[in-house]
Amino acid sequence: MGRYTLGKNKKFKRFIVQMIMVSLLVQNTVFCNKAKAMNVNQTDINIEDAGEVISNTPSVTPDSTSYPTNEPTLTVTPSIGPTDIPTVTETPTITLTPTPTPTITPTITPSVTPTPTNKPTATPTPTKTPDKFIPNTLKLMAKYDYVGNSVTNISIKKLSLRTLQNQIKNFGKLYGYGMPIKEYTEAMSNKWIDVTEYNKKPVKITIDISKTMDYKTYVDTLKKLSRYDGVYLYKIGKSTQGRDLYAVEIDVNSSVKKDIFMLTGQIHAREFAGGTFVVKEFVDLIQKAQTDKKTMDLLKKNKFVAVPIINVDGREALIKEPKKWTKGSELWKAYTNGTDGNRNFPGLQWGQVMKGYSRKSYIADKPGYSFYAGDYAGSNKETKAMMKWLYHYIVVEQATYFLDLHQQGSIIYAGKGWQTKQQESRSLNLRTKVMSILNSGYTYRKYSRVFEGTSYGLQGEGSSLTDYAISLAIGAKFSPASGFMVFTDKGKEYMLLEVKDLDTAKIKVKEANKKFAAITLEIGYGTSYLGNSTYTRNLLANEYRNYKFGELLKSLPIYSK
Repeated sequence: MGRYTLGKNKKFKRFIVQMIMVSLLVQNTVFCNKAKAMNVNQTDINIEDAGEVISNTPSVTPDSTSYPTNEPTLTVTPSIGPTDIPTVTETPTITLTPTPTPTITPTITPSVTPTPTNKPTATPTPTKTPDKFIPNTLKLMAKYDYVGNSVTNISIKKLSLRTLQNQIKNFGKLYGYGMPIKEYTEAMSNKWIDVTEYNKKPVKITIDISKTMDYKTYVDTLKKLSRYDGVYLYKIGKSTQGRDLYAVEIDVNSSVKKDIFMLTGQIHAREFAGGTFVVKEFVDLIQKAQTDKKTMDLLKKNKFVAVPIINVDGREALIKEPKKWTKGSELWKAYTNGTDGNRNFPGLQWGQVMKGYSRKSYIADKPGYSFYAGDYAGSNKETKAMMKWLYHYIVVEQATYFLDLHQQGSIIYAGKGWQTKQQESRSLNLRTKVMSILNSGYTYRKYSRVFEGTSYGLQGEGSSLTDYAISLAIGAKFSPASGFMVFTDKGKEYMLLEVKDLDTAKIKVKEANKKFAAITLEIGYGTSYLGNSTYTRNLLANEYRNYKFGELLKSLPIYSK
């Protein structure tokens, strides 16, 4: 029984040991599988924007509960039974090596960076800004030294009136002050402003002389005229009251060297005809050229320039407030500040009275409706603006003819007694040609000549537009010492009083323009032609038509040959 029991106990013990070992093995397997799952950490993905390189490599971080590579040895020692029962020692060694999780390297399509080639990168050519168009007149002005070329470069400092009187006391007297060199420099340095309406479409313009043309209408008309090819409009200065003074030119593009014809109008407030006539002549001429080849050919060979209305303030005053600007029965003639613009220029004969003569009695000593020559030569703004305009076209561009339109005697002045006979003859011939045009129409009244004596300009009359123009053409220059034009020879300055007549003078003067001629044309006859009344406008409309003023510009180039 004891053997049976002993034997039975041995089997039972062996069975128990085996069951323990199986149980441990199952638990170990489950536990390892769980550990394997816990050992795989979350995948880290880093994206570097700069190169668009994606790193998608998983990392395995050992868990703090993970088992070591080898399992510990398990020893089971039974504690029951007699000493003669052999000890059963089971030492199962279980080594669980988890299968390493494979590294997952995702397939990444990187951003495709183009491989640079040797071809140069195409740089877009910037659009060239077109150069601003500059009329020929302004191009010439930009290059020319108006002050340096027009002063004597002999005297520098202004002399007192007493000193100048002493210098010429053997020849006559000097009345009035000359123009300061500073103001002369400013006038000749004035920049013209191009106000041509280049990008606007031309429109039909109609000038009806029987209708009032005020300043606003005048400016609007000139601007519309400037829309036509070859017509340019400039602001050349300011009036006494601050209005803009305008110069217009017709200079159609061509390769031909052109003759230049100058016109001015209404330097006297009440003399409306000149301003209105010049505007109509320019408008009709350029519009006819658009459909008439002969007229366009004429414009391609000749250049026409004008300041149609010089006394813009006086004209506007007589339109708006005629009673205020009437002295007795006389309409205002001067600028609104009382200076007579046609006596204010610093020409050769400024303020000089020849020995044996007295100053003209009608010359005023103070500002008024007419005949005041000014506080000093070139004192008015309008005068300063016209000085450069005259110099530019007469000296720089070598104009052929100059017509200054006035009123109201149906007469034409030509020539100056102090010119050479050859110089004077050009103006006399121009007058004859103009008379032949005007008198070819209406026969009731004719335009006629007026002759001035050799003493003209040397009786204190001041200096007119044509006086100044002729002074420039024959070669006179501005003297800083006297403040007006003088002759120069061998480093010395000579006033007109000292010369009187270039034909008999001992000095030699180089002409600045050898083809120039100028006339003063007085339109209409009598005071009924002055001002802006309805009656006057109708008279002027008939004058324009009957005396063929519309043919004047087209005829001048023919007579210049």
